[in-house]
Amino acid sequence: MGGVAAGAVYAVIGLIVMKTGHGWIETRMPPVLTGAIVTKIGLNPAPVAEQQVSGSQFNVFFGLLTVALVAFSAAYLHYFLACNLSTLGKPIDFSKISGAEWLGSPQFTPPAFELNAMLLVAPVAIILVAENLGHVRAISAMTGRWQPSSPWCCSTFWR
Repeated sequence: MGGVAAGAVYAVIGLIVMKTGHGWIETRMPPVLTGAIVTKIGLNPAPVAEQQVSGSQFNVFFGLLTVALVAFSAAYLHYFLACNLSTLGKPIDFSKISGAEWLGSPQFTPPAFELNAMLLVAPVAIILVAENLGHVRAISAMTGRWQPSSPWCCSTFWR
């Protein structure tokens, strides 16, 4: 439940920013800090990916297959959302896949509230603020606009 605590802290920061503006965050998180956080988070998994994709033709094949599937999802996921979650087009039929025995639902358990876990993970919200600010700054530098183009991304921070 540490994620819930981090989400609550993040929501409180969002409410404070809505009331007071975002200037105080910018002064406490300069570009050198937010850029370093974005770089670290972005590049941190690279050695693991390189290690898992190297070594055999099997690993290389499935590594490239994964990249292709991610690219395919990026290109066609909007069609699924538009057609299967609304009535804008003919939906994709997943009945054969969902009927397969190898596909099932996980066993869900009720959440356990542990104060130590919540106190440990809650400060992650501050890193999320720095990461979002870094992304917004990078995109702003590329586009010449100082606001996110998508209303669901960081919208509470830039009103």
